Amino acid sequence: MMKYVALWQESIRYPDYRIQTNDPEVARKLRRREITMIAGLGVNAPLWIFRFKYSSPKLAKQSLSRLCGTKYGELKEDASTGGFIAYTRTILTSKSGLESG
Repeated sequence: MMKYVALWQESIRYPDYRIQTNDPEVARKLRRREITMIAGLGVNAPLWIFRFKYSSPKLAKQSLSRLCGTKYGELKEDASTGGFIAYTRTILTSKSGLESG
């Protein structure tokens, strides 16, 4: 399962943002922050939606980059929400390394 983190602004010109993720590690980091509130949880699926405020879209994007770290690829603009999304990097391994023989 590919993990992701998505960020979008609720309304233009308002400082309210949401982050949605299916990565438990990212959700744990966000739960520890005092400025975030849980806005939604997945039922029968790992899904967390957090709500928080930033003064500008630039700061929100920088925060998302720091939150993702090196585990995720570069941020891509999401056309459906006008926000940003990042997916986990694909790890390529040789098949011979996985087989025991």
